Amino acid sequence: MQAPETEQPRAGIEEEAAGTGKHGAISITRTHWQLLRFLIVGGINTVFGYSVFAVLTWFGMRYPLAIGLATVAGVSFNFQSIGRLVFGGAPRSRFWRFVGVYCLVYLFNLGGVRLLLAAGASVYVANAVVLLPLSLIAFLLNRRFVFPRS
Repeated sequence: MQAPETEQPRAGIEEEAAGTGKHGAISITRTHWQLLRFLIVGGINTVFGYSVFAVLTWFGMRYPLAIGLATVAGVSFNFQSIGRLVFGGAPRSRFWRFVGVYCLVYLFNLGGVRLLLAAGASVYVANAVVLLPLSLIAFLLNRRFVFPRS
């Protein structure tokens, strides 16, 4: 009598979590695709937000207020673009969570710019330097707290 075959675990689940596929190649998981889409959509959103910031500071507005206004100007547009194009939907019930995430991102932005200004960077370079780390922080916070089931 033959022993019943036991079902083998589905190949790739643990390996995907570790970042490798069946043959040791790097596999791209759903999270990786979301991060890639987030960075592309975020790039478009960032051009908009940074343009608002640059114009406001060019006309003499102090950087904390310029960063704040650029953030406010972009939040509604960003909620729709990120929600729909990255996470598959932007239900209005999650808007205030999204705003909360961007309030935290704003505070991180201010802190990073302040540190770089103290190190001698210009306000334009300082804000540009913090963009990528802020993007990664925003992705993680949005994925965890705003669009957790996406």
